[in-house]
Amino acid sequence: MQQLSVHDYYELGKKINQLERLIGAADGPVESRFLVWPLFVARWSVWSVLKEPCALLPGAQRAAQAFIGVIENMIPREIEDVLEKTASQDKLEPYQLSSVKDAISNFETILKNDMPEMATFAVAQIGMYRTEDLIKRSFLQVEEELRSFLLPLAKEDITEAGKCLAFRVPTAAGFHISRAIETGMNQYYEALSGEPFNLKDATKNWAVKTEALKSAGADKKITEFLVHLRVAYRNPITHPDAILTAPEAFGFFNQALSVISMMLAAVKELTEDKQPLLTGLYETSLSSAMLGAGMEAHSQEQEGSAESAGKGVESQNSRRG
Repeated sequence: MQQLSVHDYYELGKKINQLERLIGAADGPVESRFLVWPLFVARWSVWSVLKEPCALLPGAQRAAQAFIGVIENMIPREIEDVLEKTASQDKLEPYQLSSVKDAISNFETILKNDMPEMATFAVAQIGMYRTEDLIKRSFLQVEEELRSFLLPLAKEDITEAGKCLAFRVPTAAGFHISRAIETGMNQYYEALSGEPFNLKDATKNWAVKTEALKSAGADKKITEFLVHLRVAYRNPITHPDAILTAPEAFGFFNQALSVISMMLAAVKELTEDKQPLLTGLYETSLSSAMLGAGMEAHSQEQEGSAESAGKGVESQNSRRG
């Protein structure tokens, strides 16, 4: 799925209409320099709506290609050659103009019949979210300083949940945002305990994980929030007879982003607390201490040697006396 440029269709209509008026005003052969540029621009506008993703149905696509083919029999493809053509004295004959007029008429007729069935939709804005942001960048709702801690899997599920909300598929949005929360729970537990959840497959559920978070010392505000979301939203949508409404999914989405942000903030704090203020500070201090101890030992050894030497000299003098 890709976003269409509606403006391309607007421009196409303008350029074709201009070309029709110029051809309609001709009552005989026309110097090509008067029509070569409008023909070039009309061809380019048709090309723009044929590129992928193309909303035109197959019949309209074939008519558009036929229109392009008629124009290419009259003018060059490259813009440099087209510009040279604007200075020439060549003429376009009435039969050539008629072929362009017929191609336009055929394309317009088929397009008019196809348009009611074209796969083009308008997606209305939901709440304060711009539609484009909800479809492509819903993860931006997470505070900027926390986004670097957002795991790729959670980011992907938040984005997919935003798309589902935009396209009014609320239950699917609930599934994706639930997955994003659980990824956050896994990340938070590992930050607290230093290891991932060690659970058997049968017990890997929110309730067990929430209890594990409590045992690991998780913030009570976070665990209580997780319990609320599990009971109110996550558990009901696991049953096939439960369907989220659009307002419920919207509420779940906002609350989910709140608890995900809370867990990311906790992960950020835990991560920063476990790191030294300066990289290598501990190693540097340890090396300095070891060096100092070594120098002190060496100094004592030197003093001991000097003292022994002095005593030896004194003993020799005593014997001589």
